[in-house]
Amino acid sequence: MIKRTILVVEDERIIARDIAMQLCDLGYEPLGPADTGEQAIEMAGQLRPDLVLMDVHLGSAMDGIEAAQAIRTQFDIPTVFLSAFFVMRIAQEPNSQSPLAIWQSHSKTMSCARSSRRHSKTADHAVGCEF
Repeated sequence: MIKRTILVVEDERIIARDIAMQLCDLGYEPLGPADTGEQAIEMAGQLRPDLVLMDVHLGSAMDGIEAAQAIRTQFDIPTVFLSAFFVMRIAQEPNSQSPLAIWQSHSKTMSCARSSRRHSKTADHAVGCEF
């Protein structure tokens, strides 16, 4: 079976660990975490994950939306955004890189608002876990 990997980008360490555990429970192999946009771009280039799970609000100069755009442009890796708050900017940006989905929850657990645009890559199957 092919191992599917997901790069977790989250600046709050406890939340990143919780997300990784949830991904493991779902059968995915979490990578990271990256805690800045710049680190996310670097790790995406080195690790080439199947998907990036990106917090919108990172505690760095580069936010998650900018990092996701760079990752998609440079490496063609799709992104699912995480946010405790709905982020209209994702849908309104003229150069938006079309996220697969936006996961919105106060605890950042998995509840989904699907994007209206889709990317041809999906991460429907995955195996393995270490974070």
